Amino acid sequence: MNARAVVAVLALAVASAALTGCAPAEPDPSEVQAWLDEAPAEASDLLASLSGQAGPGVPSQDDNEEPEGITVTFETPVTVDRIDITCFGEATIFIEAEITGSPTTHAAETNELRCERGTFSLIEDIGAGNVTAVRVDAPTADVLTAWRATVHGSQG
Repeated sequence: MNARAVVAVLALAVASAALTGCAPAEPDPSEVQAWLDEAPAEASDLLASLSGQAGPGVPSQDDNEEPEGITVTFETPVTVDRIDITCFGEATIFIEAEITGSPTTHAAETNELRCERGTFSLIEDIGAGNVTAVRVDAPTADVLTAWRATVHGSQG
């Protein structure tokens, strides 16, 4: 093998190792489920907690379908101040949320939320009153993960 071929093979090996090192490892499904089973942190303004799984092989909605995800409906209208998102492991996840109230509906979404960065406030300081329902979905993630959305605000 000539010197150029050796350099090319070494460069390809280094590039391949670098790319492999960047991709998050697929987590153990039992660890994902254990994280999902944990209760959310207590907070005096916690109205609801929603959670689910996302990632390759986890069903997601088609473009023509109604929005999916987890929905919580409130018996009496509430005021939503923020929605905090956390997720398991090293996944990169996409989250969308919709707050249904009167007279308006608020929607928000994330782009490439990195789970290892901790808690992310999806909607904060909006003070949306007369909220009757909150829907949160994680339609995509690069590896298997679990997510949790905590809805914060006040009754009435």
